[in-house]
Amino acid sequence: MTEDLDPSSPVFQMRTGYLLGTVGSIAYQRWAEVLAELEVIPTQAKVLMALGEAGPLGQQRLAELVGVDPRNAVAVVESLVGAGLVSRAVDPSDRRRRVLALTAPGR
Repeated sequence: MTEDLDPSSPVFQMRTGYLLGTVGSIAYQRWAEVLAELEVIPTQAKVLMALGEAGPLGQQRLAELVGVDPRNAVAVVESLVGAGLVSRAVDPSDRRRRVLALTAPGR
């Protein structure tokens, strides 16, 4: 395997961490391209996947699951509600809280 290495290449380019970072970046770019065809950005896709797996959730818990600051989750949720992919309803047990769920097109 070492015979295939270009001797002029910097050594760091063959290190595991560098290679994993490069592969991860390429995978993320390709995922974003696929999502763009569906008119969804990666953060929106994470929200849809979380709701699809966990079922209806409060916005705070949803933000925790997808790793988004709850303040930033508002814009993401608004965009998905506006696109008809997510519904928002008052929690019957706490009227101050909103429960988010997938709509049929969001599935």
